[in-house]
Amino acid sequence: MSEWINAVQLEEVPEGSCKGVKVKDTPILVSNVEGQFYAINDRCGHMNAPLSLGKFAGHVATCPMHHAAFDVRTGKKLTEPTLGGGLEGMELPQEFVKYMEGMGQLMANIETHDHPTYETRVQDGYVQVKLG
Repeated sequence: MSEWINAVQLEEVPEGSCKGVKVKDTPILVSNVEGQFYAINDRCGHMNAPLSLGKFAGHVATCPMHHAAFDVRTGKKLTEPTLGGGLEGMELPQEFVKYMEGMGQLMANIETHDHPTYETRVQDGYVQVKLG
């Protein structure tokens, strides 16, 4: 049977925000959606970037690396990653452009997965999670 573990103090996750923490070596994204706390794995299901470094709006965490989006309430993937972009109009060495195109093709074949979710509760001023 798994135990409840203090993940983060309540005041560290005000309504409409999220925070990345480590709980027993597991990266967790704790979010506050309209006063309800949710916890999912903090690593993107595409290429392992920390979701806590990306954007958070409403109930959606967006990866800072390739912009895959996840519903923090369910852990479900909402959008696939967006690869490439942002280089339009820049004068870049042809070798670099070719390298980036190859990386984009490689990354496009990496499947994006839903996230594990963790049960949460509020106890003694902490958001607690259950890992198991």
